[in-house]
Amino acid sequence: MLAVLAFALIFFPLCGLYGRAYLRLAARILRFEPGEDNPTVTLLAGIIALTTLAGGLSLALPLDWRAFSVLILGGAAIFLVGSRGGWLTLRQPTLPRLSGWNWIAGLVLALALLTVLENATHQVANPDTGIYHAQAIRWMEEFPVVAGLGNLHSRFAYNSHWLVLNAVFSLAFWGGQSLHLVGAMLFGLAVWDFGNGLRRWLLGERSIANGLRTLLLPLSFYLLGSQTSSPGTDLPVILILWLIIPLWLEQGSISPPQSSIRALLIFSAAVFLLTVKLSALPLLLLAGWLMLVDVRHQPGRILRWGFLGLFLLLPWLARNVILSGYLIYPFPALDWFNVDWKIPYETALRESQIIRAWARLPNVDASRVLEMPLVEWLPVWFSDRTTNQRLILLLAAISPAGMGGVWLLARLKKGHWTGQESGWIGAYLFSMAGALYWLFNAPDLRFGYGWVILLIALPLAGLMSRLVGGLQGSPELMVKILLGVGMLAVHLYFLTASFEGRTFSQRWLLPPDYPLHATVPCPLENGTVLCAGEESYTQCYYHPFPCIPKPIEGVEMRGTDWGDGFRAVSVP
Repeated sequence: MLAVLAFALIFFPLCGLYGRAYLRLAARILRFEPGEDNPTVTLLAGIIALTTLAGGLSLALPLDWRAFSVLILGGAAIFLVGSRGGWLTLRQPTLPRLSGWNWIAGLVLALALLTVLENATHQVANPDTGIYHAQAIRWMEEFPVVAGLGNLHSRFAYNSHWLVLNAVFSLAFWGGQSLHLVGAMLFGLAVWDFGNGLRRWLLGERSIANGLRTLLLPLSFYLLGSQTSSPGTDLPVILILWLIIPLWLEQGSISPPQSSIRALLIFSAAVFLLTVKLSALPLLLLAGWLMLVDVRHQPGRILRWGFLGLFLLLPWLARNVILSGYLIYPFPALDWFNVDWKIPYETALRESQIIRAWARLPNVDASRVLEMPLVEWLPVWFSDRTTNQRLILLLAAISPAGMGGVWLLARLKKGHWTGQESGWIGAYLFSMAGALYWLFNAPDLRFGYGWVILLIALPLAGLMSRLVGGLQGSPELMVKILLGVGMLAVHLYFLTASFEGRTFSQRWLLPPDYPLHATVPCPLENGTVLCAGEESYTQCYYHPFPCIPKPIEGVEMRGTDWGDGFRAVSVP
């Protein structure tokens, strides 16, 4: 646990430096005035900038001490230049005024952060980490991006930039284990933001944005708490989506310089999440909307927005081509490169079909599933969900009625919808578009939780703002007491339920290393790697290396070294 705290003392200051520099540079590109110094905005921008730079470095360097040193030196340079230029100043933090509600919100936040710290030191629970996350990180630590690595194992070609960030901050070069703490850092940032939303709501700032943050605080632990210790790619998509939607809701209530910087951050996060997981594709609708709102009076600025988006995507696209031979994998329609390491077209097409079919009905032949009409596979898919999952889906399905009811209530009360709340319906429609895209393409719930939960939470946040927010006197006090005590009870439960006392003595200093699973030699056409043993259930984790889940035919090394890459060959 002490290592997690020490890691945070490196990670967050570095994110802050790169975030300030990125926002300032991007504002110059877009000709925006400098805006707010919001910690959530700045740190998210830093995560985006560090990931993009690490992706660029991975084209030429292993993500080891050399790449990490470049980022540290870059941070030092930003600090020196920013301090001399006057745009990077350390402001004295302002402490909230002492009050009972601040104390309650502070206790909730403390319990939530302790739960993040506890969960960060658990054994990795995400099965995909054993199948390919950990090995993909190991490849990045050992070599620059490897040509045709997707031929060795197709999931290596998925190329999530979240794994790039995990690799450069794994600190494996220190001689110990490869750390996987970046997810916990993002979770901590989200908890801080959501907890501040609860504090502001209790103190009277009862906007929809703060109501949404309040609701998302316990939901994040309920859905994602077990993923805190994993470098998995579902957690960042969901948490960053949940962070930027409240920021978007607040757009109308802040001054133009601040709103411009916030729009810049939301646009950047929407584009960035595409490089984390392709299931985030609907976020490009939000990026496009923000861009169109800005350029409607200045059409020439569209080129500047396009340049910024390309800057964020270029390292990811380059890595895609090197890993798979395709601009985006597994979308074989974007077959623009004739390189010898290209994954065969039929393999890429089959991979795409399997992803969609498995998300619908995992135990049925992919070709048959994809031929089924919606009315055939959807009832079977729904019946295969757990009771809790079915309840969540049903609540999302009836959420339009909830939105309509809250809107009608606001009209009847003749309440004034502030500028901060004007995007409420737009945020809901955007979430609905994301949920429909998820449902009709690859409806694995872990891909869609971000959208589905927003469909439920947005009407409730509106109700908190319009109905509860309008109460006065004793009813208002009773609601605040119930909310504060309820949040304390819920987060105390999360902390006690997740605490692993029997392993604490092994975790108080360092989080546990990746599990060690049995492997067997696996021949290639002209070499040998390792495969997960039969008792390992296709999971290799981090040691030994290189390891793939199961034997593969028709693949050869492109040279004498693993770093030379792999290519497919015809098999008699």
